Amino acid sequence: MTDEQPIHVVFVDAPSGAEFGRAAIPPDQLPETFDPGTALTLGGTEYAVERAEPAEFRAAGTLRLTLRPVEPVDPGDLLFSLPTICDTVPPAEQLGELREDDWRQIEFVATGLADVVETGFAAIRDVYEREARFTDGDSLLGFGRLHVREHPQAPLPGLVSRQRLLNLLPVGEDTDGPGYFSRIIGPVLLYGLSDADAVTVLGLHFEGPPEPGLGAALREVMTTFHLALVDWCRCDLVGPDDIGRYLTEESGL
Repeated sequence: MTDEQPIHVVFVDAPSGAEFGRAAIPPDQLPETFDPGTALTLGGTEYAVERAEPAEFRAAGTLRLTLRPVEPVDPGDLLFSLPTICDTVPPAEQLGELREDDWRQIEFVATGLADVVETGFAAIRDVYEREARFTDGDSLLGFGRLHVREHPQAPLPGLVSRQRLLNLLPVGEDTDGPGYFSRIIGPVLLYGLSDADAVTVLGLHFEGPPEPGLGAALREVMTTFHLALVDWCRCDLVGPDDIGRYLTEESGL
């Protein structure tokens, strides 16, 4: 057939298997392929493609689309997977492989910011108490809302030297660029933002159980720069003497 000839399309309702429409559609008004899940709107109703047969419908001149109506979702039924996130996220280049939702979920802060941290914990505990949704078997489904953290805006107010920090840590795979840096130590990512040598944000992300020796190194970092570790989702404020406990018991790994 030629490109000018229309494609004869049959529309089939997936739940019932019944045909509910036919149309002759010019080829240039159809996508190259119909992947499962492709959205179509017909007569004001939204559908998702389950099957498109044959795959080479342009050559065949015919197309059978099996469609399933998409049920509208009440925004009130949507759940958040986390009780809290940080309100500001850096550009993708600085995030690297870190997901936006993981940004500053576990971070170091100056010990003088304990009151600010506790205020944030109070808001997150309220989310747990009021907004947590569970299955009948008491498994957590998610949260009806989350707490967007705006504070502390400056968790490390000029306390931490990037070079000295990296010298205190175990050797790992380093990445750095304008205003950001990271070190992978086994399955643990330590990442941050910096202004020249002054670290302004310092976070941790776990992909697996930390390697032996990391606890002692972090304890020295925390003692040297007067820092505490905050796990926002667990509402856990960890001092230098408890960092070993946190790594082995409360990292969730």
